[in-house]
Amino acid sequence: MRKLMFFFLGLSALCAPEITSAQNTGEFARTTIDLPADREADAIAYGPDGRLFVLTQAQNSILAIGPQGLDGSETVINLAGSLGVDQVAAATFDQTRGRLLVAGSRFGGSPSGSIFSIDTSTGAFAELFSGSELGGVSEVAVRSTGEIFASNFGFSGTGGIFLIDDTTGTGTLSATEVVGNLDGAAGLVFDANNNLIFQNGNDGTSDGSGDFTAEISLLGITDTAAGLQFDSAPTLLAQNSTGEIDLIIDGEGDFFTTGTLGLYQLDRDASGNLTGTETRLLSDLDLDFSSGLAFLPGSVAFDSNLTIAPGDTSPVLSFVSDSTSRQIISLSLNVAAVPEPTAIPLGMLLVLQLMRRRNRTQ
Repeated sequence: MRKLMFFFLGLSALCAPEITSAQNTGEFARTTIDLPADREADAIAYGPDGRLFVLTQAQNSILAIGPQGLDGSETVINLAGSLGVDQVAAATFDQTRGRLLVAGSRFGGSPSGSIFSIDTSTGAFAELFSGSELGGVSEVAVRSTGEIFASNFGFSGTGGIFLIDDTTGTGTLSATEVVGNLDGAAGLVFDANNNLIFQNGNDGTSDGSGDFTAEISLLGITDTAAGLQFDSAPTLLAQNSTGEIDLIIDGEGDFFTTGTLGLYQLDRDASGNLTGTETRLLSDLDLDFSSGLAFLPGSVAFDSNLTIAPGDTSPVLSFVSDSTSRQIISLSLNVAAVPEPTAIPLGMLLVLQLMRRRNRTQ
């Protein structure tokens, strides 16, 4: 009987399906979410639990879609009142403090911008900062060390990047400009070394079609005992990008942008250096103008040539796909196909047949 058991175990190993965590597929899996008629995606952000938070300026509530912004299940988080802004511009989840940050502007004779902290479990919120420096606020981002940064869009060199921090030690946040003289300052992210990557409109230059093009630059940041130290000038990484509205970096350091005609990925050469060109993704879709971006890391790389196996978690990139702001498209990895384990039942039948024969001879 022991010999038969060893035979059975060996046969199972030989006939079990081989599951691979990667195979060439060439494209991402897509999920499209059409928002309710009373919602527009003015800003989106992923939380650590995989829910995609959708903010609409006209609503005193947040639409939470999840998990991973893929299955379309929805929960409404009612805010404890109105944020009191004329435009919700950006959102990000502050992992260091477990809160959602939302940036918005007030228009009128003296434009100003505010950054709010929102408790996504209760809907309670607090205004962390308000000032004229962010009258055209376009993005908010949090460094892994907890510092808040915001961009002010601006025209004709009036845009800039600001550190929102308690510089006086009184508990009151103030805005300190770290990059100025920008035109169309937009997306903000941090690379693996905690340096700031930002996007601006390249002084309003046009690519010939009347659409703004963008520059993407890096501002080096050094942590010191006295606080953050910034490089004297940014380093240009890429220019003439059609994606001029928002920017994210995935876990492998790849850049994705949104703007006129949709979603773009910045190209790299064989050595990993940016080439200055870009590839338009989802070119089969007729997208006029895409805006907000949100990225949720997974257990594997965000690469269209990979698939996920059982137990893996796919990264997800979501973006507001068109100018109506009523549709969100999420990209994720395809699930690896698992062969039907037809050989295992056949092996079991063979073992049973051998056992019957042995019983008959006893």
